[in-house]
Amino acid sequence: MPWAEIRGLIAFAAVIGAIVFAWSRIENHDTDASAVPAVTSQTTTTTTTIPTSTTTTPEQAQTAVCERTKALVLELFVEGAPDEGSKARLMEPYWTDLLELVTPAVRVELFAVVDYYGDYLAEGGPLDFDTARIIVEGDKERWEQLITRPARGLEEARSMVSTLCGVDVPDQHRMDDDDFQDLEDRLLDDDD
Repeated sequence: MPWAEIRGLIAFAAVIGAIVFAWSRIENHDTDASAVPAVTSQTTTTTTTIPTSTTTTPEQAQTAVCERTKALVLELFVEGAPDEGSKARLMEPYWTDLLELVTPAVRVELFAVVDYYGDYLAEGGPLDFDTARIIVEGDKERWEQLITRPARGLEEARSMVSTLCGVDVPDQHRMDDDDFQDLEDRLLDDDD
């Protein structure tokens, strides 16, 4: 079994354990219904409403994650398949929002995913995510790392969302390492 799958199973088990632990604490804790904070929302640059982390039960947290995921899928595909830059601009705030909705046991993976999309946007955005331009004009080594290697934590986070919500969140933009090297060789040889 590959290490990524083992990590994913461990993360999944940690989430389930945290939900069970939180649920048992909530059931054993006598709370006044008026003291329980309600789920609030804030608005992104689109018309999507994003639930925040004032949820009080595992069911409410799962519902909030799934609602945010369905909103993301609608945003991504409402006008057809988005380009990689547009997709990344939606994915970074999506994963950031999920940080507030999940248990601390899962946040480490999500922090890595948020960092990945932040780096992807910072490196690719100024050059319109055009790999050829980035090789010639940008930080080609950093861009190569971002698009030829799996983003840390992303597969586990995607698996968690798929398990909880039954919705597949898009994967990162990837390019085969050999294809990247071939493109780099062609572009840099042309400059000579």
